[in-house]
Amino acid sequence: MGGLVLALGLGLLLALALALGWRRPTLPRPPDWQATFSSDEGWQQGGSVQARCDEDLCLLALPNPAQQGWLVGGPIWRDLEIEVTITPLAGLGSADYGLLLQRTEPPFTTLLFLVGDDGYVSIWRSQGESTADALRSPTHWAPLHPWQEWPHVRRGMTANRLRVRCQEMRCRFFVNDEFTAEVEGEGGKKQVGLFLRTYEWGGLTVRFQTLRVWDLGGDADSASAQSAPGEMRMQGTSTCGDPWGPGREPRPTGIPPRGERSETSAAR
Repeated sequence: MGGLVLALGLGLLLALALALGWRRPTLPRPPDWQATFSSDEGWQQGGSVQARCDEDLCLLALPNPAQQGWLVGGPIWRDLEIEVTITPLAGLGSADYGLLLQRTEPPFTTLLFLVGDDGYVSIWRSQGESTADALRSPTHWAPLHPWQEWPHVRRGMTANRLRVRCQEMRCRFFVNDEFTAEVEGEGGKKQVGLFLRTYEWGGLTVRFQTLRVWDLGGDADSASAQSAPGEMRMQGTSTCGDPWGPGREPRPTGIPPRGERSETSAAR
């Protein structure tokens, strides 16, 4: 009898979790914005990334080990839901990639929502004197959700859909529509981006496709997405240089590479 009551209780908790959106598909209305990766969207390129973008698809590559790169652009949002489909094409086994959310007003912070082809997921926050400082010199990262094996991350050269919903000082993270984590205290205006890094070896190429944003009641400022002269090239090498060049650490302090990730599997 006790076992039956326990089973019913767990079933009710699961139903409640689903009702609250722990597993919820994309919003049932068209997105308010979808990236075309055109120059008028104000995309800025950083790190050592090489970018080739066309329509709703962007190929980002890192040729060498111990590099990182990113694209940031589009309107500025307050409350939003962002979604992108990510597929690694080359350089598997020593890399991470995912979504980036950077706060555009003090205190400047950067959120990274990363996955790897080995089935791991993590969420990190960096803080700096400016947004550029947080991105280019990420030496003080806090693990909001440390590296953990997650059963909903598809392994190998397989597409994963990442989604982040930020509303009322709270961000919720989803992998392939499955709730992954929740972070408090993430209000303020934000800009969206894409991020990738290599560790022991390079040759990484990742396809980012169908980057979409839904406005959840905040103020989107499309006029703020102005490209600074010389800040963006859609093909070729980065204009910003390699932040992990001579005299710097080989990788960002605080974000462990593959061999240092937690071996504890996530609850299934």
